[in-house]
Amino acid sequence: MATIHDVARITGFSLGTVSNVINRPERVAPKTRAKIERVMAELNYTPNAMARGLSLGQSRNVGVVLPNSHHPYFAHIVDGITDAAFPTGYRVTLLPTNYDEGFERQYLREFQQKMYAGMIFVSRQLPLADLVNYVRYGQIVTCENVGDMKITSVYSDRTTTYRAAFRWVWQRGYRNVALLGLRGPEHSETTRDLMRAYEYVFHEELDPDRFRPGVSSRQDGYAAAQYLATTDPKIDFVMANGDDIAAGVYAAYKELGVKMPGIMGTENQLSSQLLHLPTINHHLETLGHIAFNQAIRPGIRHQLVKSDFVAR
Repeated sequence: MATIHDVARITGFSLGTVSNVINRPERVAPKTRAKIERVMAELNYTPNAMARGLSLGQSRNVGVVLPNSHHPYFAHIVDGITDAAFPTGYRVTLLPTNYDEGFERQYLREFQQKMYAGMIFVSRQLPLADLVNYVRYGQIVTCENVGDMKITSVYSDRTTTYRAAFRWVWQRGYRNVALLGLRGPEHSETTRDLMRAYEYVFHEELDPDRFRPGVSSRQDGYAAAQYLATTDPKIDFVMANGDDIAAGVYAAYKELGVKMPGIMGTENQLSSQLLHLPTINHHLETLGHIAFNQAIRPGIRHQLVKSDFVAR
């Protein structure tokens, strides 16, 4: 396969001149450009698109850093990002991490090397300050409330909606609540917001045994519910971190034949509508749409996306 070095050697021009024909043809004299283009055609030489983008200091690629794409929270944001990207000509590259800091640092180094026009952190393990250090290399967007830190963000008002949801739970007489989540409060701002809202309404801390981490799918919800039902029969309400996960909770209790607790999900998926379960709608596709548009435009901005509690 021919390379740019072969083109330079055969034409007798420098690598810089050949590169200009590929990337900035208006800077090369017509006769010189014609000769180089003729040799490129004879050699069937095709410029490397990535290398070309790097030489121009440009990319049409937006990197989306996320733990996985199967949890409904992440999947809905990605849907919004890809929907926004489609008419723009930008490509979206998913960069899974499973919350491994090594992968997150690797993707930031690639961003520094101009492999991405912008980068969206749907969720992260690295300290936020580490991300802020890379803003000098381009646009980084975080899907969380960053306060006054100098990094672009788009986020949901989780606290207000979580409190409304827990008030609804309290008013219906439920007192023994279990929560399902992906990560514990020591690692997740979402979980911390959820537990703070619980404490605000119930005036007590949640029993640590009534929080089940590592839940990201319907199967995980089913397994968590089986554990809760057999180890803590006093539980009368389960708040799940996804409507499909809530459906897994429902299936587990029904199969066990024990009293069905109250169940709530999030993201207003079809499963909660069919089972008539209350839910929280964070409007994540809208959030993803905004995150993409922020990622391809310079400037630091912070935008709030309102969420809703859906009582059923």
